[in-house]
Amino acid sequence: MKASHVQVSLDEKGRARAREIQLIINLLVPDPGFQPYYLADEATVFDIYNQGRRIIQSRLEGYFGKAFKMEIQQPLWSLVDGIKESYPGWPDKWDCVDRGQGPELIKME
Repeated sequence: MKASHVQVSLDEKGRARAREIQLIINLLVPDPGFQPYYLADEATVFDIYNQGRRIIQSRLEGYFGKAFKMEIQQPLWSLVDGIKESYPGWPDKWDCVDRGQGPELIKME
C-alpha cells in the first residue's frame, strides 16, 4: 500500500510525515489488507498494531538494528520526528540489508 492510500491526518504535521508514517505501518503491518485506511492526528503505533508493546519494540529494534529506546505511545508524527533525530538521514539515506544475522539498517554514503 502506498502512502497516498492512507489518509494520514488532516493536520499539517501528519501530512508532512505521511511517507515515514507509512514506512512504520509497513513494518508493523506488512499485509496491506490489514493496514488502516485512515489515521487520526493523535494515532499511535497501538492504533495500527495491537499485538503488544514487546512485539512492537521487537519489530522496531529488528528494523533499526539496536535497542529502540523511544516511547512508542506517542503520536506517529512525533515518533517519526524522534526516529529522524536518533537515526540521521532516515529514511532517505538508510537502507535495510541482511548480512546473515537478520536485517539491519546501514547508512548509505
